[in-house]
Amino acid sequence: MHSIKAIKRRIISGLILLLADSSLLPMNVEDYVEEIQKAFGSFMGHFHEDFHKANLSIAYLQAAVMRLEVIGDNFRTEMHNRSVIISNEHEHDHEQPIHQLKTKRLLFHRIINDKLMSLDRAFLSRKSDIFKHLVLGFTNYFLLPTYGHWANSSNSYNHHFPKLREAFLCGRKMTTPPPPDPVLNRLWADEINDCHDWKTTAAQEVAALIRALDAAAAVLQSPLLPEESDSAST
Repeated sequence: MHSIKAIKRRIISGLILLLADSSLLPMNVEDYVEEIQKAFGSFMGHFHEDFHKANLSIAYLQAAVMRLEVIGDNFRTEMHNRSVIISNEHEHDHEQPIHQLKTKRLLFHRIINDKLMSLDRAFLSRKSDIFKHLVLGFTNYFLLPTYGHWANSSNSYNHHFPKLREAFLCGRKMTTPPPPDPVLNRLWADEINDCHDWKTTAAQEVAALIRALDAAAAVLQSPLLPEESDSAST
């Protein structure tokens, strides 16, 4: 019977071989953007009032999500159209050498792969803490006392906007009465000390999210083929 580590190694090895043999990364931009839209909708359903308590406008963050949605749709359409054009050239254009057509296809796939990696990189936090992705992830509140609506770590919204969510949870904790249990009370008091500037932290995290969303949109909006940028500059 195989050990868990051996099974994991086999799975990872299989994934590496799959990626090595694939000309395009198995990442769907449409699904990626849709996941961010769902994350925003779910998050707002639970933290809408927290924006107002922190004196933050929802409009700028919402506009950034909508921009990414529109540009993501345009990217998907353009990628499909470009794929069709390149495939037709490969089948019907007998004047261009075969190696030239293959090079063009490989270049197109490389540009797509670079965009997919840059898209995901736009949401990665550079700070040295447990967070990696600005939209998807958990907060530091793993040891919260099991009282109050904000302590339930099983809710789906706990996977969205971890840094901003943690700031809002801090704000809620500031108005939550301390637990009667002495041990939980000490934990509560320790965490309260880190929550006094929660409004400032929330404003910083909203700004970081907007920058990440705009950076991701810029990645998808840039030309798919280098000759487009060359012709546009002349």
